[in-house]
Amino acid sequence: MFKRFSVVCALLSGLVALGCGSKNEEAPKDDTNARVFFKAPADGAKVPKTFTVKFGLEGMEIAKAGDDNDNKKKGHHHLIINEGHIPHGTAVPTTKQHLHYGKGQEEAELTLDPGRYTLTMQFADGAHRSYGKKMSASINITVVDGPDKTPAPPAPTPSGGTAPSAQPAGATSAPMKAPKPPTSAPAY
Repeated sequence: MFKRFSVVCALLSGLVALGCGSKNEEAPKDDTNARVFFKAPADGAKVPKTFTVKFGLEGMEIAKAGDDNDNKKKGHHHLIINEGHIPHGTAVPTTKQHLHYGKGQEEAELTLDPGRYTLTMQFADGAHRSYGKKMSASINITVVDGPDKTPAPPAPTPSGGTAPSAQPAGATSAPMKAPKPPTSAPAY
């Protein structure tokens, strides 16, 4: 009887161990303060049709796509136009709205038609697998005909973030226009 009990316990222990090792779809818990942020433009900015987006990163390192794919402390930027973050572990698609900066770029020139847009920066590993919402940031901008009419971005706060910007006059949550493809193709 004792022998049979021991075998059952051993089998149950093995099943529990296998269950603990199963893939978890949620982002791993992490004690770092890693984050991405927009250095430019500022949230609520009015920008000309062609403007520069500057990516900010803290707590992780930039690596080219294909380099060190499984290192969870490295990755590269993606810019998503008029859509939100990509769930953790999901590959960032390659479309006109999902721009890849796999050469490790920290800024990009973008050309969009006039209108309101949401830009989402998404950090992902060397295989383009998203680090999820924690490693994403979104801003709203308005592309205007003519020169940029927005003052310089706000200064960083002591916590490392930026002070919130006022929403531009007349801004609504109405659907935004589909983006015009960038004039230069980003590197994958």
